[in-house]
Amino acid sequence: MREGQRAFTLIELLVVIAIVAILAAILFPVFSRAREKARQVSCLSNVRQQGMAMAMYVSDWEAYPMYSSGPFAPDPSGYPIYFRWYDQIYAYTCNAQLFVCPTVPRKFAFGQAGRNIVYGYNYQYLGNSRANCWNVPVTESQIQTPSHTIAIADSRGTGTRPCDNDEPTDPDFVNLDCLFNHGYSIDPPVLPPCRSGGGPNAPSSGGRWSIPHDRHFDASDTEIKALQDGIIQALIVQNPFRMGYEGVRYAVLKLQVKPIPKRVDTGVTVVTKRNFSEPVIQRLLFPLKGSE
Repeated sequence: MREGQRAFTLIELLVVIAIVAILAAILFPVFSRAREKARQVSCLSNVRQQGMAMAMYVSDWEAYPMYSSGPFAPDPSGYPIYFRWYDQIYAYTCNAQLFVCPTVPRKFAFGQAGRNIVYGYNYQYLGNSRANCWNVPVTESQIQTPSHTIAIADSRGTGTRPCDNDEPTDPDFVNLDCLFNHGYSIDPPVLPPCRSGGGPNAPSSGGRWSIPHDRHFDASDTEIKALQDGIIQALIVQNPFRMGYEGVRYAVLKLQVKPIPKRVDTGVTVVTKRNFSEPVIQRLLFPLKGSE
C-alpha cells in the first residue's frame, strides 16, 4: 500500500455490513406493509366499483338486486353453464380484473368456473334463486336494515385449506375443505325464510357458512402479538365495515347526482396494551369473531 492511501479493515467492513443488515431488517417489513396497504386500497376500489355497478343494475331492473345464479344450458363437461352475480354486473364494469383481489391473485372466470372467486355476494338475503328455497325478487324497500347489510365483500368461502380449485376440472373444485370454495357468496348471520320451495334454507354449501375474509383488516396476528409482547407500543386501526359502508353509500349518492364531500373521515382508533381488552377494541381487532 502506498503511503497516504486509506483502506477499510476487515472489522470496519463487517461493521458496515451489520449496519446495512439491521437497516434492511427494519425497512423491509415497512416496505412490505406499504405494498400490502396499496393492495388493500386496490381491493377496496374493486369492491367500491362492484357496489356502483350493483347500484346501476338495481336502478335498471326496477329496484331488484341480482339473482345468485341461473343455468343457461349443459356443456360437454357435464357442468351447467351458469350465470352468476358477477356475470350480471359485468356489463356495468367491462373489466374482469375488478373481480380479482391483488392480495390473492386467483384465476377468475365467468359463469360456473368462477364459483370459487375471492369476492362474495349476499345472495341468501338479496337474491336467492335456488330451486328448493326461492327468495327473489327482493326489492330495496324490503331490506330492513340497509346500513347493516353487506352486499359484496371479501369472501373466505367454506374452507380453510389451500387447494387447486380454480377450474371445474380441478379435483378439489367442489371440496368444502378448500379455501375459497363457494367464495362467490357471503352468508348473512341469520338466514331469511324461504318464500317458496321445500327448503329449509341453509348455508351456502353442504351446511357450511361462507363468511367475510379478514385479509385486509388493519391489525394482523403478527402485529397483535408484537403489541402484547411489548415490541411495539400501539396500533392504529380503522373500522373496516364502516369504510366499506361509507364507500358504497357515497358511490350511490354520486350516481344519484347528489353532492358528496371531497374528504370522508372514517375514524381511527389507537390500540395499546392498556385498552387491548376493552370490548370495543376487541371488536375492531377481531371483527369476524363469533361469525364462524
